[in-house]
Amino acid sequence: LKRFLRMYCMNRTSFISSVLLFIVTCGYASRPGFQDVFSHIRAREVQGGHKSDVAVHVLRPEDVPKDATKEGTPVSPQPSQRWALLVAGSSGWWNYRHQADVCHAYHLIKGGGVHTANIVTMMYGDIAYHADNPFPGKIFNRPGGPDVFQGVAIDYRRDEVNANTMLAVLEGNKESVKSLGTGKVIDSGPNDEVFVFYSDHGSPGVLGMPSGGMLYADQLLGTIRRKRAAGGYKEMSMYIEACESGSLFQGMLEDDLQLYVTTAANANESSWGTYCPGLNGVASPQAQLAGNGSKELDTCMGDLFSVAWMEDSEEENPLTETLRVQFNHVSLRTSANYTYKMGSHVQRFGQVSTMEADHVGDFIGYPSNRALSRRGSAGMGSEPLGPQQHSSVPQREADLVPLRFRVANARTPLDQQEAQAELNAVLKQRASADAAAEGLAHKLFMHPETSDILIQNHGWLVQEVFTSGAPEHGQPADSFLTHLVSGTPKHRPPHAPLVDSWDCLREMEHAWTQAYGPFDQYSMRYMRLLANLCNSGLNDHAVRAVTAATATAGATTQHEEALSKVTPVH
Repeated sequence: LKRFLRMYCMNRTSFISSVLLFIVTCGYASRPGFQDVFSHIRAREVQGGHKSDVAVHVLRPEDVPKDATKEGTPVSPQPSQRWALLVAGSSGWWNYRHQADVCHAYHLIKGGGVHTANIVTMMYGDIAYHADNPFPGKIFNRPGGPDVFQGVAIDYRRDEVNANTMLAVLEGNKESVKSLGTGKVIDSGPNDEVFVFYSDHGSPGVLGMPSGGMLYADQLLGTIRRKRAAGGYKEMSMYIEACESGSLFQGMLEDDLQLYVTTAANANESSWGTYCPGLNGVASPQAQLAGNGSKELDTCMGDLFSVAWMEDSEEENPLTETLRVQFNHVSLRTSANYTYKMGSHVQRFGQVSTMEADHVGDFIGYPSNRALSRRGSAGMGSEPLGPQQHSSVPQREADLVPLRFRVANARTPLDQQEAQAELNAVLKQRASADAAAEGLAHKLFMHPETSDILIQNHGWLVQEVFTSGAPEHGQPADSFLTHLVSGTPKHRPPHAPLVDSWDCLREMEHAWTQAYGPFDQYSMRYMRLLANLCNSGLNDHAVRAVTAATATAGATTQHEEALSKVTPVH
């Protein structure tokens, strides 16, 4: 080593020649990544004005002999690439923050040197030119920050943003999306790094989508398993911004997937929106939007976990910051310095022990000419705002922020009356969902056939529910349905998957939809209720039975026929 160092100081050309000879002699030249190293050394020599006489040859696919697979013929693997899938799973002005997160992530990753051909972006695309946007054609992800919409290439829009499309893109299934959008997929190989970022609403076991049905955890992980088995990636890192996002991965991951997942919340809590406008007429940091005068967005601009990891990526050096260090930084900010006065419990799943030492830049790229400075033109402004400088609220409350803002800041009594009526309509819809969940649970406990199954499989819960007393109006999750709706059953192991049978959960969702209509971004929280019913030994026929009996007076025959199919789930 000393001899090599002295040689490098005296003569760079001789040093490079000796290093290459040493590598080839040891048989290392065919290992993944060395071609990139050679090219990097050569480029640095030329840039530094020390043009070497040593020609560094990078083996290309066309240089490999046709019989290179024969024994004894060295084969150089393809150089590794980075790929990114960015998904905003919502639509609507009140969900502004999710598309803003994805736009910001696009610039961050593109600025890290990841080729745009390797970045696939899915977002509904209704925010930039929305009628409520006071800055047409622009999207901001933080107060004082730049327009993150400009320059974003959207591959799939509107109804194309659904669970089936996302899974096909992730798996690299070109045939399934050949007639959709740009047709781009994550066409990664066995030496490649894949990064996935999703931002939207979630609930126990599922992620929301603006079109089609919800994305189930077992569907997502099934796609990843197939991709891994087919040699579709070397390592994959996923960042998931959603309520109860920990429930998608808890107890679900094997040790050989080479998958590192970070979620905004654990399995039982909401994630948080941030950079929200001031309410009750109080000025907010959004007034700092450069050059925008007195205009202010009336919706949250970002999500707490999302802006935390992206602003951290822009503050730190991706060459040296590891996934473990970023996790610690993001956890600190998302929990308000671990006080949890606001925010959530950021979680990690997968191959944590083996992948946490990977560098952040391995997945989102390494910006050129960075010099540890912020990239103001790529994603954010000059400095991130601390927790004391902005307003953060739980995700499902963030949806109400635009409505509450309009009520509080109405210019005329008529404007205020109209805004209040709109807010009341949304609150009434939420109350209806609460009443439906409460009523379903009560009917199942009261009916002889279903109560027997619940007592047999979940006796302690039945006793607790009945001793808790009747719920007050509007507070079902805090009293009568504390455990069944929002709690984890005591008899289940602490790190068990959300549900024993994902098929049962899907059937339960179909039964709910038939009775009460499809889940929305609020009512999807009651997926916990359906999961707990599955784990208690009930199936979808029980839900169909009690809801059918309620909806149709005198439908005795239909009711009895449905109840005859109520059997425990094994």
